[in-house]
Amino acid sequence: MCTRSLTSDRGRAEIQFSMPNSSPTDKPFILRPALLLAMVLFFNFAARVVFSPILPMIEQELLLSHAQTGTFFLLITFGYTVAILLSGFLAARIQHHRVIIVSIAVAGAALLLISVSHTLLQIRLGLVLLGMGAGLYSPSGIATLTQSVSRRHWGKAIAIHDLGPNLALIVAPAAATLFIGGAGWRALLTTIGALCLLTAGAFALFSRQGRFAGQPPHLGNIRAILSQRVFWVVTLYFAIGVAGVLGIFAVVPTYLVSERGMPHEYANMLVSVSRLTVLPVIFLAGWLRDRLGERRLIGGVAFVTGMLTLALGLAPTRYLPAVVILQPTVLAALFPAAFSAIAAIGPPETRNVAVSLMVPGCYILGGGVFPAVMGVLGDQGRFFIGFAVVGTIALLSLLFLPLLTLPSMSEESL
Repeated sequence: MCTRSLTSDRGRAEIQFSMPNSSPTDKPFILRPALLLAMVLFFNFAARVVFSPILPMIEQELLLSHAQTGTFFLLITFGYTVAILLSGFLAARIQHHRVIIVSIAVAGAALLLISVSHTLLQIRLGLVLLGMGAGLYSPSGIATLTQSVSRRHWGKAIAIHDLGPNLALIVAPAAATLFIGGAGWRALLTTIGALCLLTAGAFALFSRQGRFAGQPPHLGNIRAILSQRVFWVVTLYFAIGVAGVLGIFAVVPTYLVSERGMPHEYANMLVSVSRLTVLPVIFLAGWLRDRLGERRLIGGVAFVTGMLTLALGLAPTRYLPAVVILQPTVLAALFPAAFSAIAAIGPPETRNVAVSLMVPGCYILGGGVFPAVMGVLGDQGRFFIGFAVVGTIALLSLLFLPLLTLPSMSEESL
């Protein structure tokens, strides 16, 4: 039996976590749980990122400005944040398995609602609901995945799991291009919404993982997690990753079209191609995490990503295709290491709480505030300022890398 003690400096509050079945090192690597969760995460992510390539069409139909549609992602993030903070209470009552089912079903229903909306208010309400559905997933998904395999296989498992969002980042622009030229953006949302509902049914029928309850957030486990320095360091890098992937992905098509003069179809095609190169990098990142550890991998990714994000805003237009492709390719390697690091600071029962505490602020800044600010900058023809700020922060974050200390994998299994 492994017991972990998390001690808060204030009040000397100590919580003991007993882990009789916490990822034993002799547990074999099973592919099916990661694949099923990757399927759920694919539609969870596609339901949100599909709005980026269709924003120009929505702006055109409803006569909206960049600033108004930029708040779409802030509304999704608001719903996401509320749901992720409350997800622990739901997981404690109905177990992680059912939370995952509810998550993707609500996301699908929200897309169907938006697809038949004709006013800005209706769309905004649908976006908040979409964010709430999506927000329920992450704490239960990570807790389920890391409980299904031993820690020495977390890199591979999280890499496979991360195929979901990265495939969504490829498929969404391609599907948008197809539907924009034919049935339109409303039909696209209807299709993805229906597929989300089918995915909820498939996961309910075929998945056996996640049939355990999580812990709801309470003062004891919150204090124990927040008192750890490593939690704040991982949160910093995760926020940079979210801004670099979700935030930049949300505005790059509009940036390329309105500020760099690229045709709409070419911009969406370029973004789709940029995600194709991500897929082999994800598997390489999982392999590197299992061999180099989280700190080395995160540090290398942060440096290269910072340079590429700066180039995205400052490079001449003729070099932009290469930068647009390389930036998400390198950044994709961050997330297997970041999720592995956050899962390592607590036992299975509290991993959902750790994720619930880390993710909301990161998504508020990177997936909500950043696109909204970029929308305002875009109206002034100054998208490049936002890219320069994110790139600079990524480079400065290297100063905190020595503070990213985690227990070794051998210690985890004692």
